[in-house]
Amino acid sequence: FPLDDLKTLARGRGVILMALERDEALRAVTLVDPAQGLVIQGTGRGGKTAQLVMTASQLQRHILMRARKGMSLESKISPLGFGAPLERSV
Repeated sequence: FPLDDLKTLARGRGVILMALERDEALRAVTLVDPAQGLVIQGTGRGGKTAQLVMTASQLQRHILMRARKGMSLESKISPLGFGAPLERSV
């Protein structure tokens, strides 16, 4: 969701990023420029290191309203971290 949608709670109590069930936990948060895309690092089948690169158009399908649960990844990767794609030098 856009950063402008993030609401600050009264009296310095922080922010609510998303609604979670009691047995759920938020693993990580980062700011992403949707025009750049996203790289997700994790483990794939058999515990092998895997990387999923999402283009800007693929990432658009995962941008939803604030405080809502997102969509599952199409890939069979268990995410461990994420970040912006590296710039390629020519």
